[in-house]
Amino acid sequence: MNKRIGVITYWGIYNIGSYLQAFALQQLLIKNGYNPCIIQIQSSNFSKIKSKLKLLIKLVFNPLHINDFFELRRMGLRTINDVPSDTRIKFENDQKLVDTLKSDISRLRRLSRNDEFIAFICGSDQIWNPLGFDSRDYKYLSFAPKHKRVAYAPSFGIDYVPSYNRKSVIKGLIGMRSISVRERQGAKLIEQLIGEKVQVVLDPTLLLTKEEWQKWESDISLPDDYVVFFFLSQPDDETIKEVKRLGVGKKIVCFHKAYALDGYDSAITMSIGPRDFLSVINKASVVCTDSFHAVAISTIYSKPLVVFRRTHKNTYNQFCRIENLLELTHNEQCIYGTDGYKGPSVSDNTNIDIEKEKSITYLMKAIKNE
Repeated sequence: MNKRIGVITYWGIYNIGSYLQAFALQQLLIKNGYNPCIIQIQSSNFSKIKSKLKLLIKLVFNPLHINDFFELRRMGLRTINDVPSDTRIKFENDQKLVDTLKSDISRLRRLSRNDEFIAFICGSDQIWNPLGFDSRDYKYLSFAPKHKRVAYAPSFGIDYVPSYNRKSVIKGLIGMRSISVRERQGAKLIEQLIGEKVQVVLDPTLLLTKEEWQKWESDISLPDDYVVFFFLSQPDDETIKEVKRLGVGKKIVCFHKAYALDGYDSAITMSIGPRDFLSVINKASVVCTDSFHAVAISTIYSKPLVVFRRTHKNTYNQFCRIENLLELTHNEQCIYGTDGYKGPSVSDNTNIDIEKEKSITYLMKAIKNE
Protein backbone atom coordinates (compact mmCIF):
# COMPACT_ATOMS: atom_id res chain seq x y z
CA MET A 1 0.00 0.00 0.00
CA ASN A 2 1.21 3.47 -0.87
CA LYS A 3 1.86 5.40 2.34
CA ARG A 4 2.26 8.92 0.97
CA ILE A 5 0.72 11.70 3.06
CA GLY A 6 0.37 15.35 2.04
CA VAL A 7 0.64 18.04 4.71
CA ILE A 8 -0.80 21.55 4.44
CA THR A 9 0.87 23.98 6.84
CA TYR A 10 2.86 27.21 6.84
CA TRP A 11 6.09 26.55 4.95
CA GLY A 12 8.78 28.47 3.12
CA ILE A 13 8.63 31.42 5.51
CA TYR A 14 11.54 32.34 7.75
CA ASN A 15 9.78 31.43 10.98
CA ILE A 16 11.47 29.07 13.43
CA GLY A 17 8.29 27.79 15.07
CA SER A 18 6.59 27.07 11.73
CA TYR A 19 9.64 25.12 10.56
CA LEU A 20 10.00 23.10 13.77
CA GLN A 21 6.37 21.98 13.96
CA ALA A 22 6.36 20.94 10.28
CA PHE A 23 9.69 19.12 10.66
CA ALA A 24 8.47 17.34 13.81
CA LEU A 25 5.29 16.10 12.13
CA GLN A 26 7.34 14.82 9.20
CA GLN A 27 9.72 12.94 11.52
CA LEU A 28 6.85 11.37 13.45
CA LEU A 29 5.15 10.17 10.27
CA ILE A 30 8.40 8.74 8.91
CA LYS A 31 8.99 6.95 12.21
CA ASN A 32 5.57 5.32 11.83
CA GLY A 33 6.24 4.07 8.32
CA TYR A 34 4.68 6.85 6.23
CA ASN A 35 6.08 8.96 3.40
CA PRO A 36 5.06 12.59 4.14
CA CYS A 37 5.59 15.74 2.10
CA ILE A 38 4.74 19.40 2.69
CA ILE A 39 2.45 20.69 -0.06
CA GLN A 40 3.25 24.19 -1.31
CA ILE A 41 0.29 25.66 -3.15
CA GLN A 42 1.14 27.34 -6.45
CA SER A 43 -1.54 29.85 -7.42
CA SER A 44 -2.46 30.41 -11.06
CA ASN A 45 -2.90 33.95 -12.39
CA PHE A 46 -6.66 33.40 -12.49
CA SER A 47 -6.81 32.27 -8.84
CA LYS A 48 -4.67 35.25 -7.80
CA ILE A 49 -7.08 37.67 -9.49
CA LYS A 50 -10.08 35.86 -7.98
CA SER A 51 -8.50 36.02 -4.51
CA LYS A 52 -7.81 39.76 -4.83
CA LEU A 53 -11.40 40.43 -5.90
CA LYS A 54 -12.72 38.50 -2.89
CA LEU A 55 -10.36 40.45 -0.65
CA LEU A 56 -11.52 43.78 -2.07
CA ILE A 57 -15.19 42.86 -1.57
CA LYS A 58 -14.56 41.88 2.06
CA LEU A 59 -12.69 45.11 2.75
CA VAL A 60 -15.49 47.20 1.22
CA PHE A 61 -18.21 45.46 3.23
CA ASN A 62 -16.22 45.26 6.49
CA PRO A 63 -14.65 48.72 6.95
CA LEU A 64 -14.39 48.32 10.74
CA HIS A 65 -11.89 45.48 10.24
CA ILE A 66 -9.55 47.22 7.82
CA ASN A 67 -7.07 48.05 10.61
CA ASP A 68 -6.93 44.35 11.55
CA PHE A 69 -6.17 43.49 7.93
CA PHE A 70 -3.24 45.90 7.70
CA GLU A 71 -1.87 44.82 11.10
CA LEU A 72 -1.89 41.17 10.02
CA ARG A 73 -0.36 42.08 6.68
CA ARG A 74 2.40 44.05 8.40
CA MET A 75 3.21 41.12 10.71
CA GLY A 76 3.20 38.68 7.77
CA LEU A 77 5.51 40.81 5.64
CA ARG A 78 7.92 41.20 8.55
CA THR A 79 8.08 37.41 8.90
CA ILE A 80 9.02 37.04 5.25
CA ASN A 81 11.02 40.18 4.46
CA ASP A 82 12.93 41.35 7.55
CA VAL A 83 15.46 38.54 7.34
CA PRO A 84 19.24 38.96 6.90
CA SER A 85 20.74 37.09 3.95
CA ASP A 86 22.82 34.75 6.14
CA THR A 87 19.70 33.77 8.11
CA ARG A 88 17.87 33.07 4.84
CA ILE A 89 20.67 30.74 3.76
CA LYS A 90 20.52 28.84 7.07
CA PHE A 91 16.75 28.42 6.75
CA GLU A 92 16.95 27.30 3.14
CA ASN A 93 19.63 24.72 3.99
CA ASP A 94 17.54 23.35 6.86
CA GLN A 95 14.42 23.25 4.67
CA LYS A 96 16.18 20.76 2.39
CA LEU A 97 15.68 18.19 5.17
CA VAL A 98 11.93 18.23 4.48
CA ASP A 99 10.31 16.71 1.41
CA THR A 100 8.00 19.15 -0.42
CA LEU A 101 5.61 19.06 -3.36
CA LYS A 102 4.73 22.19 -5.32
CA SER A 103 1.31 21.98 -6.92
CA ASP A 104 -1.68 24.03 -7.98
CA ILE A 105 -5.16 23.16 -6.71
CA SER A 106 -6.27 21.46 -9.94
CA ARG A 107 -3.36 19.02 -9.89
CA LEU A 108 -3.83 18.41 -6.17
CA ARG A 109 -7.47 17.56 -6.77
CA ARG A 110 -6.43 14.95 -9.33
CA LEU A 111 -3.69 13.49 -7.09
CA SER A 112 -6.05 13.26 -4.11
CA ARG A 113 -8.54 11.14 -6.04
CA ASN A 114 -6.14 8.35 -6.93
CA ASP A 115 -4.16 5.99 -4.72
CA GLU A 116 -0.93 8.03 -4.62
CA PHE A 117 -1.94 9.73 -1.35
CA ILE A 118 -3.69 7.82 1.42
CA ALA A 119 -4.39 10.94 3.50
CA PHE A 120 -3.91 14.69 3.79
CA ILE A 121 -3.20 16.49 7.05
CA CYS A 122 -3.75 20.16 7.80
CA GLY A 123 -1.93 21.65 10.77
CA SER A 124 -0.30 22.62 13.03
CA ASP A 125 0.37 26.33 13.68
CA GLN A 126 -2.29 29.03 13.18
CA ILE A 127 -3.37 27.88 9.73
CA TRP A 128 -7.03 28.28 10.77
CA ASN A 129 -6.64 31.82 12.09
CA PRO A 130 -9.92 33.37 10.84
CA LEU A 131 -8.88 37.05 10.92
CA GLY A 132 -7.37 37.08 7.44
CA PHE A 133 -9.53 38.55 4.70
CA ASP A 134 -8.11 36.09 2.15
CA SER A 135 -9.40 32.92 3.84
CA ARG A 136 -8.34 29.89 1.76
CA ASP A 137 -10.48 26.74 1.73
CA TYR A 138 -7.48 24.54 0.87
CA LYS A 139 -6.40 24.97 4.52
CA TYR A 140 -9.40 22.74 5.26
CA LEU A 141 -8.24 20.28 2.55
CA SER A 142 -11.19 21.13 0.28
CA PHE A 143 -9.34 19.68 -2.74
CA ALA A 144 -9.36 16.12 -1.28
CA PRO A 145 -12.16 13.58 -0.79
CA LYS A 146 -13.64 13.90 2.69
CA HIS A 147 -12.43 10.46 3.82
CA LYS A 148 -8.81 11.62 3.33
CA ARG A 149 -9.10 14.91 5.31
CA VAL A 150 -7.40 14.92 8.72
CA ALA A 151 -6.72 17.92 10.95
CA TYR A 152 -3.81 17.53 13.36
CA ALA A 153 -3.39 20.34 15.92
CA PRO A 154 -4.33 23.36 13.80
CA SER A 155 -4.84 26.54 15.79
CA PHE A 156 -7.31 29.39 15.36
CA GLY A 157 -5.04 31.63 17.42
CA ILE A 158 -8.15 33.37 18.82
CA ASP A 159 -11.42 32.34 20.49
CA TYR A 160 -13.93 33.73 17.96
CA VAL A 161 -14.60 33.87 14.23
CA PRO A 162 -15.38 37.29 12.71
CA SER A 163 -18.64 37.52 10.77
CA TYR A 164 -16.93 37.97 7.39
CA ASN A 165 -15.31 34.49 7.63
CA ARG A 166 -17.87 32.59 9.73
CA LYS A 167 -19.62 30.91 6.79
CA SER A 168 -16.39 29.70 5.15
CA VAL A 169 -14.97 28.40 8.46
CA ILE A 170 -18.13 26.41 9.21
CA LYS A 171 -18.08 24.97 5.68
CA GLY A 172 -14.43 23.98 6.09
CA LEU A 173 -15.02 22.29 9.45
CA ILE A 174 -18.06 20.34 8.27
CA GLY A 175 -15.99 19.06 5.35
CA MET A 176 -13.33 17.50 7.60
CA ARG A 177 -13.45 13.78 8.38
CA SER A 178 -11.31 13.88 11.53
CA ILE A 179 -10.57 17.02 13.58
CA SER A 180 -8.20 17.72 16.42
CA VAL A 181 -6.93 21.11 17.60
CA ARG A 182 -3.99 22.43 19.58
CA GLU A 183 -5.79 24.52 22.22
CA ARG A 184 -8.84 24.04 24.44
CA GLN A 185 -10.18 27.37 23.19
CA GLY A 186 -10.16 25.98 19.64
CA ALA A 187 -12.13 22.92 20.72
CA LYS A 188 -14.75 25.14 22.40
CA LEU A 189 -14.98 27.30 19.30
CA ILE A 190 -15.59 24.29 17.03
CA GLU A 191 -18.30 23.01 19.36
CA GLN A 192 -20.00 26.43 19.21
CA LEU A 193 -19.76 26.54 15.41
CA ILE A 194 -20.78 23.00 14.38
CA GLY A 195 -21.80 21.30 17.64
CA GLU A 196 -18.98 18.74 17.49
CA LYS A 197 -16.62 17.85 20.34
CA VAL A 198 -13.05 17.42 19.08
CA GLN A 199 -9.84 16.18 20.66
CA VAL A 200 -7.16 18.56 21.94
CA VAL A 201 -3.70 17.27 21.00
CA LEU A 202 -0.10 18.35 21.44
CA ASP A 203 1.78 20.59 19.04
CA PRO A 204 3.97 18.35 16.82
CA THR A 205 7.18 19.71 18.39
CA LEU A 206 6.16 18.02 21.64
CA LEU A 207 5.79 14.61 19.98
CA LEU A 208 9.55 14.15 19.59
CA THR A 209 11.83 13.32 22.51
CA LYS A 210 14.76 15.39 23.68
CA GLU A 211 17.13 12.82 22.18
CA GLU A 212 15.34 12.94 18.81
CA TRP A 213 15.65 16.74 18.69
CA GLN A 214 19.29 16.68 19.78
CA LYS A 215 20.18 14.60 16.69
CA TRP A 216 19.30 17.60 14.51
CA GLU A 217 21.16 20.31 16.43
CA SER A 218 23.80 22.24 14.52
CA ASP A 219 27.37 22.71 15.69
CA ILE A 220 27.35 26.42 16.51
CA SER A 221 29.78 28.42 18.64
CA LEU A 222 28.11 29.76 21.82
CA PRO A 223 29.15 31.50 25.06
CA ASP A 224 29.72 29.36 28.16
CA ASP A 225 26.92 30.96 30.21
CA TYR A 226 24.08 32.89 28.62
CA VAL A 227 20.41 33.85 28.72
CA VAL A 228 18.26 33.53 25.57
CA PHE A 229 16.32 36.68 24.63
CA PHE A 230 13.75 35.66 21.97
CA PHE A 231 10.75 37.95 21.43
CA LEU A 232 8.27 38.12 18.57
CA SER A 233 6.74 41.36 19.85
CA GLN A 234 8.50 44.54 20.94
CA PRO A 235 9.49 44.00 24.61
CA ASP A 236 8.57 46.85 26.95
CA ASP A 237 10.91 48.52 29.45
CA GLU A 238 9.85 46.26 32.35
CA THR A 239 10.54 43.15 30.29
CA ILE A 240 14.00 44.36 29.29
CA LYS A 241 14.75 45.29 32.89
CA GLU A 242 13.85 41.76 34.06
CA VAL A 243 15.91 40.07 31.34
CA LYS A 244 18.92 42.20 32.23
CA ARG A 245 18.46 41.27 35.89
CA LEU A 246 18.42 37.57 34.99
CA GLY A 247 21.45 38.06 32.76
CA VAL A 248 23.75 39.64 35.36
CA GLY A 249 27.16 38.03 34.98
CA LYS A 250 26.06 36.24 31.79
CA LYS A 251 25.85 36.96 28.09
CA ILE A 252 22.41 37.58 26.56
CA VAL A 253 21.90 35.89 23.18
CA CYS A 254 19.45 37.63 20.82
CA PHE A 255 18.42 36.62 17.30
CA HIS A 256 18.27 38.55 14.05
CA LYS A 257 14.71 39.02 12.79
CA ALA A 258 13.44 39.03 16.37
CA TYR A 259 13.98 41.95 18.74
CA ALA A 260 17.49 42.64 20.02
CA LEU A 261 19.00 44.51 23.00
CA ASP A 262 20.72 47.21 20.99
CA GLY A 263 23.57 48.98 22.74
CA TYR A 264 23.72 46.59 25.72
CA ASP A 265 27.28 45.38 26.28
CA SER A 266 26.39 41.84 27.37
CA ALA A 267 24.07 41.22 24.41
CA ILE A 268 25.10 39.15 21.37
CA THR A 269 22.88 39.15 18.27
CA MET A 270 23.15 36.03 16.12
CA SER A 271 21.82 34.95 12.73
CA ILE A 272 20.36 31.48 13.24
CA GLY A 273 18.38 28.83 11.42
CA PRO A 274 16.06 26.25 13.01
CA ARG A 275 18.82 23.74 13.79
CA ASP A 276 20.93 26.50 15.36
CA PHE A 277 17.89 27.44 17.44
CA LEU A 278 17.79 23.93 18.94
CA SER A 279 21.45 24.20 19.95
CA VAL A 280 21.02 27.67 21.45
CA ILE A 281 18.04 26.57 23.58
CA ASN A 282 19.70 23.34 24.71
CA LYS A 283 22.84 25.06 26.00
CA ALA A 284 21.13 28.10 27.59
CA SER A 285 21.10 28.83 31.33
CA VAL A 286 17.70 30.56 31.09
CA VAL A 287 15.24 31.13 28.23
CA CYS A 288 13.27 34.42 28.20
CA THR A 289 10.59 34.50 25.51
CA ASP A 290 7.06 35.30 24.33
CA SER A 291 7.22 32.57 21.65
CA PHE A 292 5.10 29.41 21.92
CA HIS A 293 7.63 27.21 20.15
CA ALA A 294 10.52 28.56 22.22
CA VAL A 295 8.48 27.52 25.28
CA ALA A 296 7.80 24.10 23.71
CA ILE A 297 11.45 23.34 22.89
CA SER A 298 12.58 24.66 26.29
CA THR A 299 10.01 22.36 27.90
CA ILE A 300 11.36 19.32 26.04
CA TYR A 301 14.93 20.26 26.99
CA SER A 302 13.92 20.96 30.63
CA LYS A 303 15.38 24.48 30.53
CA PRO A 304 14.60 27.18 33.12
CA LEU A 305 11.96 29.44 31.57
CA VAL A 306 10.64 32.96 32.01
CA VAL A 307 7.60 33.63 29.81
CA PHE A 308 6.31 37.09 28.89
CA ARG A 309 3.01 38.15 27.35
CA ARG A 310 3.18 39.65 23.89
CA THR A 311 2.85 43.39 23.43
CA HIS A 312 1.34 43.36 19.91
CA LYS A 313 -1.43 45.95 19.63
CA ASN A 314 -3.86 43.29 18.45
CA THR A 315 -7.26 43.14 20.11
CA TYR A 316 -7.14 39.35 20.29
CA ASN A 317 -5.34 37.14 22.78
CA GLN A 318 -2.53 34.91 21.48
CA PHE A 319 -1.34 33.84 24.92
CA CYS A 320 -3.81 30.98 25.45
CA ARG A 321 -1.65 28.41 23.63
CA ILE A 322 1.33 29.16 25.90
CA GLU A 323 -0.94 29.22 28.94
CA ASN A 324 -2.37 25.78 28.05
CA LEU A 325 1.15 24.32 27.78
CA LEU A 326 2.35 25.88 31.06
CA GLU A 327 -0.74 24.59 32.88
CA LEU A 328 -0.12 21.11 31.47
CA THR A 329 3.46 21.18 32.78
CA HIS A 330 2.63 22.87 36.12
CA ASN A 331 4.88 25.79 35.27
CA GLU A 332 2.59 28.83 35.54
CA GLN A 333 5.02 30.38 38.07
CA CYS A 334 7.38 31.28 35.21
CA ILE A 335 4.93 33.84 33.75
CA TYR A 336 6.36 37.29 34.37
CA GLY A 337 3.95 39.87 35.77
CA THR A 338 1.62 37.43 37.54
CA ASP A 339 1.14 37.20 41.31
CA GLY A 340 2.67 33.72 41.33
CA TYR A 341 5.80 34.66 39.37
CA LYS A 342 8.90 33.06 40.91
CA GLY A 343 11.51 33.66 38.24
CA PRO A 344 13.00 30.96 35.99
CA SER A 345 11.46 27.54 36.55
CA VAL A 346 11.55 24.13 34.87
CA SER A 347 8.50 22.29 33.54
CA ASP A 348 7.19 19.00 34.90
CA ASN A 349 6.86 16.85 31.77
CA THR A 350 4.85 13.99 33.32
CA ASN A 351 1.63 15.09 31.62
CA ILE A 352 3.45 15.70 28.34
CA ASP A 353 4.30 12.00 28.17
CA ILE A 354 0.66 11.05 28.80
CA GLU A 355 -0.74 13.50 26.26
CA LYS A 356 1.90 12.50 23.72
CA GLU A 357 0.62 8.93 23.69
CA LYS A 358 -2.98 10.12 23.25
CA SER A 359 -2.00 12.52 20.47
CA ILE A 360 -0.05 9.96 18.48
CA THR A 361 -2.85 7.39 18.90
CA TYR A 362 -5.36 9.93 17.56
CA LEU A 363 -3.20 10.72 14.53
CA MET A 364 -2.44 7.11 13.61
CA LYS A 365 -6.13 6.12 13.86
CA ALA A 366 -7.19 9.17 11.85
CA ILE A 367 -4.76 8.36 9.05
CA LYS A 368 -6.03 4.76 8.92
CA ASN A 369 -9.62 6.04 8.92
CA GLU A 370 -10.46 4.04 12.04
